[in-house]
Amino acid sequence: HVPFCIIAHSLATSSATRTSRSCNSILVPVDEALQQQRDEKSGVVFVDGSWYLKDRNGRSEYEAGPRIQNAKFFDIDDICAPKGSEQNPKSLPHMMPSKELFGAAMDALGIQNDTPIILYGQKDCVCGQCLFFFFYCACASVDMKITRSLCRLTLFCVSICVDVYSQAWFQMRFMGHESIRLMDGSLQDFKDAGGAIEEGPTQSISAKDLDVSKPSQYQAKDAQQIRTMDEILAIVKENRDDALVVDVRAKERFLGQVEEPRPGLKKGHIPGSVNLPFGQLLNPDNVVQFKSQEEVVKLLDEAGIDVHTDKDIIMSCGSGVTASTLAVALLWCGRDPSKTFVYDGSWIEWGSVNEDNPVE
Repeated sequence: HVPFCIIAHSLATSSATRTSRSCNSILVPVDEALQQQRDEKSGVVFVDGSWYLKDRNGRSEYEAGPRIQNAKFFDIDDICAPKGSEQNPKSLPHMMPSKELFGAAMDALGIQNDTPIILYGQKDCVCGQCLFFFFYCACASVDMKITRSLCRLTLFCVSICVDVYSQAWFQMRFMGHESIRLMDGSLQDFKDAGGAIEEGPTQSISAKDLDVSKPSQYQAKDAQQIRTMDEILAIVKENRDDALVVDVRAKERFLGQVEEPRPGLKKGHIPGSVNLPFGQLLNPDNVVQFKSQEEVVKLLDEAGIDVHTDKDIIMSCGSGVTASTLAVALLWCGRDPSKTFVYDGSWIEWGSVNEDNPVE
């Protein structure tokens, strides 16, 4: 993965856009989330699902505050398949957890199967966005090898300092929780709109404190809509036309023009896959917000991705996190969830020097 936060919505957005997003079952505008918080009968639970590749820590920022009043925290690096376990023998990061662990986590969060959840994230690093803009302009105007290299480096720097919480949504949604929406705005947007915020230190749940030997009250499912390396390999070797793999990493990484940010990985991409960098789906003026639905559909079309195709669409990225950004975008645009998948291992598994997988 390479991380980016999804979705945030300014209250100045047009009423038509607010209405279309509000009616959708995935995105909830900030003003509607605010109404849910103020409605004592709503029963809504706010959950911070912030995750960063490096330099920032979502859990630490949540625990230090500020946070939405009474919000919980869900850590995809903690509520996951333990590294070296039978479920995760390759010790890959943030792989989907067992249903027992997920159920125990939901119990600890005080969440039942019918509890409405609004998932949100922290605000992104503005300095990274400014650096990206500066180097993008430099690359466009100066044909110098060093400048292009700086631009590629900056693309990575931006991605490591921006918050992603789509993975938390994907995990919760496809392990049994249907009443979950993503707030179309960051914590800061919510605060600016007058939402109730709490300050001061708090503690979040930890997997090490959960007893997975006992049945949970929460009825969790085994992770759905996940594809494995062997399943992707079969698609590639058999040259099947009933599935499309979409890689959401930066174009330079997809083409193998730059080194991978993690050691021990090859350069290139899964044979037959297409590329749509997830950052292109986001509003350049506010990278915690999707572009309009019309713009997103156009980008999908230009990348050769038909929202309503009968083919399975399988998202891949660096390590399985930002792939969920495209999954959310597809579902928001009306894609059938049953035909939408994430390759959990993604490039950190497929492109490992320890794997003998074909690479283009």
